[in-house]
Amino acid sequence: MRKERPEKQKMSKPDFCKPAALVTFLVGPEDDITKLVVHKEFACYHSTVLRAAFASDFVEGQTQTYRVKDTFPVFQLIDDVDKGEESDHALQSVTAEDMHLVELWVLADKLAVPELQKCAIDHIVQIGVVCEWPAHKTFNYIYENTATDSQLRLLAVQQCRNHKRGVFEKDGECFPKLLLLDMIINSPGIQP
Repeated sequence: MRKERPEKQKMSKPDFCKPAALVTFLVGPEDDITKLVVHKEFACYHSTVLRAAFASDFVEGQTQTYRVKDTFPVFQLIDDVDKGEESDHALQSVTAEDMHLVELWVLADKLAVPELQKCAIDHIVQIGVVCEWPAHKTFNYIYENTATDSQLRLLAVQQCRNHKRGVFEKDGECFPKLLLLDMIINSPGIQP
């Protein structure tokens, strides 16, 4: 299990004074790679992971190319933000589907972009309010791809507490054992 990443250190905003300073992302599985080119200052400003990679002596630093194998179409959001759009606006342009938002949160965790994680959670909460139903189809993915103390797991527990038992009876396979254990451990009546 991974631990939550610390908040990024504050950097001055990118000024793009070196317009030719570009980095390349190779996104997707080996048989379907998408090439995405973004400004280096932008990539490094939003992610401490990318900042370290592109400044290193490793292959990423030497080639200014970063390979993201296990990602999803949501990686395109990074390009939208690079073009000056706010994360919130970019998310609204994507299908407002819980699984995409959860995948985005996991990707933002891997790249250490806490602002994007917060934005994804805010949208999951908004969808939950409108639908009046927990994002239960995402729970297995959440528990397979997040750390024990992640905000996404806490949100899943909170969503389960706020809903009637019908969802548990109807779609029991969507609730991992660890989620149910988290619900018990975090119940108000349980002694520490």
